[in-house]
Amino acid sequence: MGWIDFLFPRFCLGCGWPGVYLCDKCLGRLRFCPEICFYCARRSWLGKTHHPCLVDGPIDGWSSLFYYDRLTKKIIGEAKYRQFYRVLHEFCFGLGRCEVLRRLGRLKDLADGQVDYYLPVPLHPQKHQERGFNQADIIAAWLQGFLPRPLFAGVERVRPTLPQAQQKTIVKRRQNLRRAFRIINRAAVVGKTFLVVDDVVTSGATVTELARALKIAGAARVYLFTLARGRRN
Repeated sequence: MGWIDFLFPRFCLGCGWPGVYLCDKCLGRLRFCPEICFYCARRSWLGKTHHPCLVDGPIDGWSSLFYYDRLTKKIIGEAKYRQFYRVLHEFCFGLGRCEVLRRLGRLKDLADGQVDYYLPVPLHPQKHQERGFNQADIIAAWLQGFLPRPLFAGVERVRPTLPQAQQKTIVKRRQNLRRAFRIINRAAVVGKTFLVVDDVVTSGATVTELARALKIAGAARVYLFTLARGRRN
């Protein structure tokens, strides 16, 4: 046992069992999401965006593992808001269930066999300094163990936006994210396919704004992977 475990002992976030942040029993209770279109939320093959829905936005497809329920919300919240990244790290790298592996194996098919870069949704430097890490980086590092692809560092968050959870309507969330991202090297984006990575999608305003910036810069396709899917409002 390391000194961190001695000072901050681990307890399952679901049931309180000692020694781990999420025991096997609670892992088995996580509910998988069906594969749906990002825009209309109807079932779609592999999570590809229906062709008519592409008129409304820049995201070509979406894979999300779990519903954003009480347990997944607690896991992500412990990492993001209590700055305890080990919770998310242990959760991701401890996922070995057959359904998880099957879903991850389908990521390549979602992008028609072509993913050039993973793009963890960037934090504003001020937020990154406060938190000490970017939770999307942890998730992307985990994905690289299944489908090795380089990370793309050519996008930065240039506006310190307000927390999206505090924006009560989709209109306010979109306004909050407007022009929040800047492409540093536009030439490196042209013709490439990106898999944007984040922890959870609720309204979808953040990932939509990022995907839009990539498409304007010349990206061929932009797909999305998230650990959890919340209610779109």
